[in-house]
Amino acid sequence: QKVTGLVVNGAAQPRIPREHKRWIRAAVHNVKNGKPLKEGETMETLQGYLAYVYMVEPDLGMRLFEQFQAAKSAAPAGA
Repeated sequence: QKVTGLVVNGAAQPRIPREHKRWIRAAVHNVKNGKPLKEGETMETLQGYLAYVYMVEPDLGMRLFEQFQAAKSAAPAGA
């Protein structure tokens, strides 16, 4: 069951849907491997999604954000 885009089943805290987690994790992985983002996406929008994940699930958000920062700093200047 979802409310405002978050899964609210059971006694657990509201959380990001699994599909969104997979998409964001894949986007971070693609940045890390030098692959381009999907059309219409920028590094700033991905950073915004990561902030959203961090707001809802801090542990996962921090882990993904650290991977993103490492990938961004290792990327060539023109990417």
